[in-house]
Amino acid sequence: MIRSPDREVSSARKSQPCWARRNGSSTLGAVTLAWNQAVHQLLRVFCHLTGLETPLAEAIFFSPQSDSVQRNLIKRVATAVGLAERDQKTLDKLFKRLSR
Repeated sequence: MIRSPDREVSSARKSQPCWARRNGSSTLGAVTLAWNQAVHQLLRVFCHLTGLETPLAEAIFFSPQSDSVQRNLIKRVATAVGLAERDQKTLDKLFKRLSR
Protein backbone atom coordinates (compact mmCIF):
# COMPACT_ATOMS: atom_id res chain seq x y z
CA MET A 1 0.00 0.00 0.00
CA ILE A 2 1.35 3.42 -0.95
CA ARG A 3 0.79 6.24 1.50
CA SER A 4 0.57 9.84 0.52
CA PRO A 5 3.08 12.27 2.10
CA ASP A 6 0.20 14.12 3.79
CA ARG A 7 -0.95 10.98 5.56
CA GLU A 8 2.60 10.18 6.69
CA VAL A 9 2.99 13.65 8.20
CA SER A 10 -0.39 13.36 9.87
CA SER A 11 0.45 9.99 11.42
CA ALA A 12 3.87 11.25 12.50
CA ARG A 13 2.26 14.16 14.30
CA LYS A 14 -0.04 11.83 16.18
CA SER A 15 2.94 9.87 17.48
CA GLN A 16 4.65 13.00 18.79
CA PRO A 17 4.11 14.20 22.35
CA CYS A 18 1.73 17.14 22.65
CA TRP A 19 4.53 19.61 23.41
CA ALA A 20 6.24 18.73 20.12
CA ARG A 21 3.12 19.66 18.13
CA ARG A 22 2.91 23.17 19.57
CA ASN A 23 4.53 26.19 18.05
CA GLY A 24 7.83 27.41 19.49
CA SER A 25 6.51 29.96 21.97
CA SER A 26 3.86 27.60 23.35
CA THR A 27 6.46 24.88 23.79
CA LEU A 28 8.84 27.25 25.54
CA GLY A 29 6.04 28.36 27.86
CA ALA A 30 5.09 24.77 28.69
CA VAL A 31 8.70 23.81 29.39
CA THR A 32 9.21 26.92 31.56
CA LEU A 33 6.12 26.14 33.63
CA ALA A 34 7.18 22.52 34.07
CA TRP A 35 10.68 23.57 35.13
CA ASN A 36 9.31 26.08 37.64
CA GLN A 37 7.08 23.38 39.12
CA ALA A 38 10.10 21.08 39.47
CA VAL A 39 12.13 23.81 41.20
CA HIS A 40 9.31 24.48 43.65
CA GLN A 41 9.10 20.78 44.43
CA LEU A 42 12.83 20.91 45.19
CA LEU A 43 12.09 23.83 47.51
CA ARG A 44 9.62 21.57 49.33
CA VAL A 45 12.34 18.92 49.69
CA PHE A 46 14.69 21.59 51.06
CA CYS A 47 12.03 22.72 53.58
CA HIS A 48 11.44 19.14 54.67
CA LEU A 49 15.13 18.38 55.12
CA THR A 50 15.97 21.58 56.98
CA GLY A 51 12.75 22.00 58.94
CA LEU A 52 12.69 25.62 57.84
CA GLU A 53 9.49 27.36 56.89
CA THR A 54 9.10 29.72 54.00
CA PRO A 55 9.96 32.65 53.56
CA LEU A 56 13.25 31.87 55.35
CA ALA A 57 13.68 28.66 53.35
CA GLU A 58 12.93 30.54 50.11
CA ALA A 59 15.50 33.20 50.96
CA ILE A 60 18.18 30.56 51.41
CA PHE A 61 17.15 28.22 48.59
CA PHE A 62 16.69 30.90 45.93
CA SER A 63 19.79 32.93 46.83
CA PRO A 64 21.94 30.89 44.40
CA GLN A 65 20.97 31.86 40.86
CA SER A 66 21.88 28.46 39.44
CA ASP A 67 19.67 25.37 39.42
CA SER A 68 22.69 23.10 39.78
CA VAL A 69 23.85 25.03 42.85
CA GLN A 70 20.38 24.63 44.36
CA ARG A 71 20.55 20.87 43.76
CA ASN A 72 24.02 20.73 45.35
CA LEU A 73 22.63 22.64 48.33
CA ILE A 74 19.94 19.99 48.79
CA LYS A 75 22.52 17.19 48.46
CA ARG A 76 24.70 18.76 51.14
CA VAL A 77 21.75 19.31 53.47
CA ALA A 78 20.62 15.70 52.92
CA THR A 79 24.08 14.48 53.88
CA ALA A 80 24.27 16.82 56.89
CA VAL A 81 20.95 15.67 58.32
CA GLY A 82 21.80 12.00 57.74
CA LEU A 83 19.18 11.21 55.12
CA ALA A 84 18.69 7.45 54.85
CA GLU A 85 20.73 5.81 52.08
CA ARG A 86 17.61 4.60 50.29
CA ASP A 87 16.19 8.14 50.23
CA GLN A 88 19.56 9.53 49.17
CA LYS A 89 19.54 7.18 46.16
CA THR A 90 16.02 8.32 45.27
CA LEU A 91 17.16 11.92 45.47
CA ASP A 92 20.16 11.13 43.24
CA LYS A 93 17.86 9.54 40.63
CA LEU A 94 15.67 12.63 40.67
CA PHE A 95 18.65 14.92 40.17
CA LYS A 96 19.90 12.81 37.27
CA ARG A 97 16.52 13.12 35.56
CA LEU A 98 16.54 16.88 36.04
CA SER A 99 20.05 17.15 34.61
CA ARG A 100 19.07 15.68 31.24
